[in-house]
Amino acid sequence: MVLSLMFGLLFAVLMVFVELYGLGIGFAVVGALVIILLQWYLGPVFLKWVYHIRWVGLEGLDPELAEFVKRTCEEQGMPVPAIGIIDDGNPNAFAFGRHKGDAHLVMTRGLLDMLDEKETTAVVAHELGHIAHNDFVVMMIASTIPIILYIIFRHSLYMARGRGDSRENRGAPYFLAIAAVSYLVYVLSQNLALFLSRVREYYADDFSAEQTQNPDALASALIKISYGLVGTKDDAGSFRIEAGRALGLADHTYARALAASAKGVGAVSWMDALKAMRWDLVNPWGAYFELFSTHPLTARRVKAMEEAAKARGMSSTYDFDYFESLDNLSSSSFGDRWSHFLYEIAVGQLHVLCLIGIPAAIVYGSLEPPMGLLKLAVLGFALGYLVKTRLSYPDGFDPASVEDLVYDESASPVLGRPVTVKGRIIGRGIPGYVASEDLVLQDSTGFIFLDYHQPFHMLDFLFGLGRANAFVDRKVTVTGWYRRAPQPYIELLKIEGARDSANVYTYTGRMITGAFIALIALVVL
Repeated sequence: MVLSLMFGLLFAVLMVFVELYGLGIGFAVVGALVIILLQWYLGPVFLKWVYHIRWVGLEGLDPELAEFVKRTCEEQGMPVPAIGIIDDGNPNAFAFGRHKGDAHLVMTRGLLDMLDEKETTAVVAHELGHIAHNDFVVMMIASTIPIILYIIFRHSLYMARGRGDSRENRGAPYFLAIAAVSYLVYVLSQNLALFLSRVREYYADDFSAEQTQNPDALASALIKISYGLVGTKDDAGSFRIEAGRALGLADHTYARALAASAKGVGAVSWMDALKAMRWDLVNPWGAYFELFSTHPLTARRVKAMEEAAKARGMSSTYDFDYFESLDNLSSSSFGDRWSHFLYEIAVGQLHVLCLIGIPAAIVYGSLEPPMGLLKLAVLGFALGYLVKTRLSYPDGFDPASVEDLVYDESASPVLGRPVTVKGRIIGRGIPGYVASEDLVLQDSTGFIFLDYHQPFHMLDFLFGLGRANAFVDRKVTVTGWYRRAPQPYIELLKIEGARDSANVYTYTGRMITGAFIALIALVVL
């Protein structure tokens, strides 16, 4: 994220420089390509710097896993990647590099602890698939196309204003048409790049299934990591839940701890997996978020592994035909789900609808506006914002368990479910990052991500730097709103421990903001 921001800022400065000095489209394209190449070349250096990786090589792996990596690399005609381990309890695996001859494969200790040998091998095979397919280069090339299209869009606007020629620019309409088309294609190309990224994940999954001849192993690993369906025995013989984040195996944009019940060690119960995957498969928000994700929804990847098993003449633990026969588990019909989805979208955009809709209704009805249209529009925005905030943050905080929350197939990012959950803080949202303000909570049924989000981001940073560590490894009671987008999380209102407590004022801040805008409309305008 930091790397993307840095190079994004560099690209923005480049475009301003080109615009001010009229250096032409050729200079802009060459400059953008240089930036992309720098990002591709320096990316591994930044990643090694950001992550505390202990490089162990094949010798640091289990002998059978090491032999699998060595054999797969020989078959694919590529060198063995540099292998590293991050000493963190959260399960994660990712690959990075410039090309397959300069690849690095990293796992966390949590991944090695939580998965059995077959599942670990399947995850490693998935990452080797990215390396074998040269996905680093493929995605770098794909990322250049939207940037070049954006440059064409900006240059066309520049030419349409007549600044490309001292004479009267008679071609302005044509340049405007080119600008409009290039911008539409630019937006489309961004979505195609995301689609390509999701396709590459399916290819890496299939590579894992082919190399291991065990699609179920990857499916089981995906469910354990993504939905928190993993338990291990401690010395007393009881089960405890391990926190997990699939940063590399799932979309880093939504890399939040998913949660569900943990019934024991070994294969994940299909019924438990089914309940956890219901949201992905039936809630329209799942399909919506997948459009903007680099990774497919986990349920779709598990289904692809079921199909891969059938294609190889194998049976699969995760039978989606069985899922289809259990539609009575759903509490709502297809029509109800989509009507509620549209309602939630309307609530989420209520401030915009009121900003436009109230003045438009006055004008369309040929009514005498009770006040100026600008004043009416701003007041409409404020009222819509206040109503939206109130609906998004309802009252009535009922006790709940993590298992109960993750099985809620009607959860959404807009309408929060007010809950109170008791448990123990087992880590930070970003493991190893000293300024991570977000936390991970474990109760007797699972673990879930806690989103600490103040009205001012500087307060988030200060909390992460100074106070968050006081809650780690301590029992707490959290109050907040459960949401899913697409991963489950609780947006905090309050976290209370035996020695410390903290309040979050996002809801209050938004209500004050809405009231302040309404005051401006009534008094100033």
